[in-house]
Amino acid sequence: EHLIRVHAAFDGDILAAVVLGTIAQHNARRFYDEVVAKSDEPMDELIARGEHLAHRRPCNAMSVSMATGIPRETVRRKIRWLVQRGWVEQVGRDKLFITRDVAK
Repeated sequence: EHLIRVHAAFDGDILAAVVLGTIAQHNARRFYDEVVAKSDEPMDELIARGEHLAHRRPCNAMSVSMATGIPRETVRRKIRWLVQRGWVEQVGRDKLFITRDVAK
């Protein structure tokens, strides 16, 4: 059931969902390791206060490709699509971050 909703949300493009999830994981790992794992507060409260912003770690198309096994050019096309939807922000030439719109 969940995969069916993901399939619909991504217009049938499951690889785009994998790319987005990989970007999110790269972005959040440092925050989780350095803040959430050492805090007694719930992660949702930390995020609501913006604690995560200083700990976000960007990634790029090459790191997404290496992590997933998806060819780099395919990853780049998926990133362009995700940027157009407002789910990924590209800073400079290659720094990728998920946006707040993903939660919607």
